[in-house]
Amino acid sequence: MWNNRFKIRQINIRDGEGVDIRADAAVTIRTRKFLTNRLLQRKQMVVDVIHPGLANVSKDELRSKIGKMYKADKDVVSVFGFKTHFGGGKTTGFALIYDNVEALKKFEPKHRLVRIGLAEAPKGGRKQRKEKKNREKKFRGVVKAKKTRKDVEISKSHFSNTQKSPLSPSQYLWRVRAFDLAFCVATTFAMKSIIFLISTAITTACASKLISIPFTAVDRKGIKAAAWGRKKLGTLVDVPLENVDLAYLIDIHIGTPPQLFTLLLDTGSSSTWVPIQGCGRYCGYPKHSLVPSNSSTFTTDNMVFSIRYGEGFSRGYYAKDTVTINHIAVPQVNFAVSDYNDGDLTMDGADGIFALGPDNLSIYNNPEQKVIPTFVTTMFKEGIIDKNVFSVYFQPVTHNVREQKRINGEIVFGGVQDRHIVGNVSYVSTTTQNEFKVIGNYTKTYEQKIAGMVDTGSTLVFLPREIISRVFKGVKGLRRDFSGQYIVPCHAQNLPDIAITMNNTKFTITPANYLITGGLLSYSTENCYTYLQESPPFVDAILGYGFLQQYVSVYDNENKRIGFAERASL
Repeated sequence: MWNNRFKIRQINIRDGEGVDIRADAAVTIRTRKFLTNRLLQRKQMVVDVIHPGLANVSKDELRSKIGKMYKADKDVVSVFGFKTHFGGGKTTGFALIYDNVEALKKFEPKHRLVRIGLAEAPKGGRKQRKEKKNREKKFRGVVKAKKTRKDVEISKSHFSNTQKSPLSPSQYLWRVRAFDLAFCVATTFAMKSIIFLISTAITTACASKLISIPFTAVDRKGIKAAAWGRKKLGTLVDVPLENVDLAYLIDIHIGTPPQLFTLLLDTGSSSTWVPIQGCGRYCGYPKHSLVPSNSSTFTTDNMVFSIRYGEGFSRGYYAKDTVTINHIAVPQVNFAVSDYNDGDLTMDGADGIFALGPDNLSIYNNPEQKVIPTFVTTMFKEGIIDKNVFSVYFQPVTHNVREQKRINGEIVFGGVQDRHIVGNVSYVSTTTQNEFKVIGNYTKTYEQKIAGMVDTGSTLVFLPREIISRVFKGVKGLRRDFSGQYIVPCHAQNLPDIAITMNNTKFTITPANYLITGGLLSYSTENCYTYLQESPPFVDAILGYGFLQQYVSVYDNENKRIGFAERASL
């Protein structure tokens, strides 16, 4: 609590004489409930003004004194809400001390700016001002209604041929373009299959240098919100990944000297963030938190950061610092410092999010709609990697718990490791326009427009209900749990293969691959979960870990495309 005692001059008029008599009166200022709000670039506090013998103290005088108390200029101080206690002698209100005048103008309401001379008072009488305000409300309401309708139309057009606008946060990234997908289910058990036909170009993967980093994983019960909700989808750097229940963690260091963080790998968002020291319960009590004052290379312009996932969120401000990954230091990397987020995002060992989505998605995470370069883009601009490309390699989950390896994947910055793939990489543009065709046992044809998506944060392979029903048609003992996941007998017969063909290159998901028959992801030897599930609303197909464990996925930011190649057995 701060106390400041000073004297002001009071003018008293002696009754009947009309003579001014000035007398000194003591005033004490006390501040409490002090809080630094980095989102709004200010310090805020409750102010008690003790003024015995005085009716009140002018706000201008209070701004000057509070500014001196906190070594700030009077022009960045705003006071308001003062009310005198019953009996007089004490008044309580609020004070805000902004970092600069620009921040004060940005966040303070107009009437308070008028009061301190930073805005002009409206002209005209009260009646005219009220009428003008009502007209403005109507205008804003119409514009707001139009904008709402427009947003709905854009959201709907996400899966149509007419969408030309940038992707919104609710839309999924890494969408596969020009799917000419035909699903065929034969009547014979031996020939029963489902086939994707994708028209693409094939490019041989090549690169001059590699940077590889392993990733690790934890049970995703606590961090499911980060993986669900964005479903969408040179020099080389390798980084190992690891899985338990298919939530992948990567270790990085931020600052000079480095501060360790364990982050959730995410190709579905574009803003990396870490928690700040002291946010405690507002951040889920993460194991590691950033101390900006301990880093000599930390800088920030205090631009507001905000992101919402399907079942979680994070808020804070943007900053820059040196990020070290696998002993490679990358200077001036953009990331966000979170002082408030969903606690589920930082449970089970994850401190925050390591985002690898397209740069343009970041415009939805800041009020100025700036494009914030991702870690991969910064590496490319700094010349650390030759191409703005990264690839993800997963080792499949073994069905034997004792054989389960801790390190079971790598992320490669700058391109693709030749040792990770067999053959060439089939690339597909990640713009828009996808067509889904399904041909059943009969002559009836099912068609719909879809967007195919790739997401490392998703465990399952999501397909339309019509396709899922064909896969499990006639399977005895089929059931679904409370979450909607399919459970079938582990030794079920006549399950189909799912084959994806890209420009004459076929990628097949066999029952042995999409049945979870034991190990860390199963609780029974007789009944097995599957990686297949019906697509959620407004999403047609998502290729998650159930597919990616067999194929290397390549994310090419330069050419806006995504590729697949058969995974090599290491």
